[in-house]
Amino acid sequence: MMWRPLKWLGGSLGRKGGTAIDIQLTFQDREAARRSLDRILVWDFDKLVISHGFCLKTGARKAVEDAFKWLH
Repeated sequence: MMWRPLKWLGGSLGRKGGTAIDIQLTFQDREAARRSLDRILVWDFDKLVISHGFCLKTGARKAVEDAFKWLH
């Protein structure tokens, strides 16, 4: 019963494709994460299959950019 409000507060519920706060807090080297993200965003992709979340048939590159805006 409490999980839903806690997930919402943590950012993992109610947002399609966002990065939960608890996950964001695990990144110790944001520069390295940003470099990795930049390498991924060079790839030509439009689909994204995630085993534990939303799968995207189109618009995946934009979704990845949006999900990791907090790294800027």
